Amino acid sequence: MLQYSIKKRLQFHLYSFLITNIFLRKIRKINKGMRMRRIMFIKNEVMSSIKINTLSNLILSLLRKIYSQLLIIAIVKI
Repeated sequence: MLQYSIKKRLQFHLYSFLITNIFLRKIRKINKGMRMRRIMFIKNEVMSSIKINTLSNLILSLLRKIYSQLLIIAIVKI
């Protein structure tokens, strides 16, 4: 009888260990997926900000060229 209860207790511990292990693995997979999604989101944000920066730099350089052309025209007229 004593052996039986020890065996049952060991079985219970083994099963609970296996179940918690499976749950932990699933949680880790979910966390890994969330981390990948977060990385992709950050990457997209960075890429869009780079695009905005290059666009603003392009506009600024165009404005500088226009401004310098206007200055040259103004100097020539004077």
